Amino acid sequence: MDTGFKTAGTVEATGGWSYCTVARLASDDSSRTMTSRESYTIFQLSDFDFGIPADSTIDGIEVNFQLRTTDDWARAYAKVGLSWDDGSSWSDYSTAVSTISTTDVSYTEGGATSEWGRTWDDLELADGTFQLRLAGYTNDSFWGNAQVDLVRVKVYYTIAGTTSPSISPSASPSVSVSVSPSRSPSVSASASPSASVSVSPSRSPSVSVSASPSISQSLSPSASASVSPSASPSVSPSPLSPSESPSASPSISPSVSSSESISVSPSVESVGVKIVPKAKIDRITPRSKVKVFRVKGYK
Repeated sequence: MDTGFKTAGTVEATGGWSYCTVARLASDDSSRTMTSRESYTIFQLSDFDFGIPADSTIDGIEVNFQLRTTDDWARAYAKVGLSWDDGSSWSDYSTAVSTISTTDVSYTEGGATSEWGRTWDDLELADGTFQLRLAGYTNDSFWGNAQVDLVRVKVYYTIAGTTSPSISPSASPSVSVSVSPSRSPSVSASASPSASVSVSPSRSPSVSVSASPSISQSLSPSASASVSPSASPSVSPSPLSPSESPSASPSISPSVSSSESISVSPSVESVGVKIVPKAKIDRITPRSKVKVFRVKGYK
């Protein structure tokens, strides 16, 4: 922050300067203070009414003034210094400037970060404490005088406790997961009846018939999971129950297909049939009974 340009409220000393008044030094017009001295002569100013907040840090001091000569045959010179203890002590003078211009030339000494060779306390810039002095002369008083107008001071400072704003962005990502399980049982059945006949020549030949139909039902559990992290709908078809889960966030669609295996192997008891030689067939009476056996599981 800064105070803006301030002009003096009091002339402490005029030195060899004529017409050195607050009014002349506070305005930008043709009414100026002047000197015909051919060596440096000094005037002093105070009471600038800066109004700096208490405990502020002083960052820099800037002084601005106008200088000219009354004749371009003569050169005007000027330089400034600052006091923090009502004129008892002074900073070094700024680098001297000079001009042969007959119109006002604006000069600036110090600046926003210039402390004039020392560290300042805000109380040292209070009225009755801070002073400015300007030393000037002309190199040829026969031809012209040095004139000064509009002397101003600006103070740059930082208020105590002032901090720069800080921004701390925080991000909280969110993840949503959708699960669409699909169970697709598959059953397979197979029947493979088999029959075998064996004949054993003997006195009592027998025929053995065996049937072993088998029905198998397989249950093969399997699981497959598909992850489709995309912004478009993801479809996970399965044989029996397709599932569709459109989502802009990652979706997991596990598909479980299970198959059951059941094996049925009915057994058929062997049937023994006696083969009677033809010579004995005639002896079979009508009363002979033939037994029929039913195989379990078959009609």
